[in-house]
Amino acid sequence: MAFQFSHDLGKQLENLVFVALRRQGKPVSFSRGKRECDFLVVEGTNIIQAIQVCTTLNAANQERELGGLTEVLAQHPQTAPLLLTANQRKTLKLPGSDRKVNVMPVWRWVLDE
Repeated sequence: MAFQFSHDLGKQLENLVFVALRRQGKPVSFSRGKRECDFLVVEGTNIIQAIQVCTTLNAANQERELGGLTEVLAQHPQTAPLLLTANQRKTLKLPGSDRKVNVMPVWRWVLDE
């Protein structure tokens, strides 16, 4: 969580997700292996959800954004993947896997939670 103002929408979305998770009382961590995954939601000793946040998912960043989720799922197959964006909604197949990831707007996720 940043304690400074930023005009970077991606950072603002990440902060919004962090605050929403903390308000729900969920323990939050992150993963930095070869790839980064923004948020890991932990329940007991299990990672129950892996969340990646980006402003817009496009051809230029899709491999990077999905890579962090794929890396977490390889180590924790029971984890539910989620990719949050500013306004996009779709379902994608994760590379090298039969698993799918829901892509949804942050505002929808916050309202649904």
